[in-house]
Amino acid sequence: LEPDDRQPGWRTRRYLARYDLASGLLQRLTYGYRDAYVHDISADGRELLFGVNKQDITRRPFTRTSIYRMDMETLKVDTLLTDEGFISRCLFSPDGSRLLVVGSGDAFGGVGLAIKEGQKSSYYDNQLFLYDLASRKATPLTKDFDPSVAAVDWSAADGSVYFMAYARDCISLFRLRLPSGSIDRMNIPEEVVKTFSLSASAPVMAFYGESASNASRLYTVNLKNDKTTLREDLNPEILDGVQLGECQAWNFRNSRGDIICGRFYLPPHFDASRKYPLIVNYYGGCTPIERTFEGRYPLHAYAALGYVVYVVEPSGAIGFGQEFSARHVNGWGDYTADDIIEGTRRFCEEHPFVDVSKIGCIGASYGGFMTQYLQT
Repeated sequence: LEPDDRQPGWRTRRYLARYDLASGLLQRLTYGYRDAYVHDISADGRELLFGVNKQDITRRPFTRTSIYRMDMETLKVDTLLTDEGFISRCLFSPDGSRLLVVGSGDAFGGVGLAIKEGQKSSYYDNQLFLYDLASRKATPLTKDFDPSVAAVDWSAADGSVYFMAYARDCISLFRLRLPSGSIDRMNIPEEVVKTFSLSASAPVMAFYGESASNASRLYTVNLKNDKTTLREDLNPEILDGVQLGECQAWNFRNSRGDIICGRFYLPPHFDASRKYPLIVNYYGGCTPIERTFEGRYPLHAYAALGYVVYVVEPSGAIGFGQEFSARHVNGWGDYTADDIIEGTRRFCEEHPFVDVSKIGCIGASYGGFMTQYLQT
């Protein structure tokens, strides 16, 4: 039993099964009292990569993952990783000889860590590792790469790894070339990529994304020459008759010497001679408030109601390097609150159109905790 056993549905268990479309037969593949999850299927369809998690509330990160490879013809299972902490996803290489592993820097004994002595890493800050199935050795691929890895795929067409990553307040697309390990940021026309997909056999990618002041657009990319082609644009319909205020970047250097990233939104028909109330918005769950247009917290809509909206990306946010994100761990708001308060004061000093007697703050999840913390 575990503390979460009181939660509804906690005892529900998930197993893996194979469904034969021709016969309609369902064959169960995994058993036991722990959930099993699919990570990947090999390119030839012969092998299944799956994981089983177990809880351990006595030590960080409190969840341990074992990774298995199943031969789909013989159903023989090979154990690849046992009780490994800090990993979230594994993918087969196109030839099936290696795994691409997503996890925090602490994975595989901490070979991917890039933090200061005395810090504990944020396991929201995802890194990439290459795991060789023959030697059972892991190599960090993004140890000195500041952005935090999100979605990832390995192209069979050109052998490169493509991935989305939180890069400051953007979510960008990157290409990792193997075996060199070099990483380059792809030149795409959107600030926030929402998802992408690679062709199974051709050097082509499809993705859709948006930016701070435009809605979603769908594109394809020729990966041979990186030419991007717009396929669908929802903006003429979504923004028909809508007038937006300006969104401008505004960064500052804090008292510790860090450049703290931010931006602000102005109301439509903004008049610099007037005074406007200010909303200060900051991260929830250690993830930056990315430069997205659509979402649960519509910053342009707040501005349209007559507010200036200041978005600050304080210490502890991922996307700025492991040392920066590690400040969140066991900080309980200290570094984060310092940056929010200092940023707000500096913003008001440099922007006289803000009514300093009317300042509010908003954040969700950990940002909700920060809102309560700032009030006390």
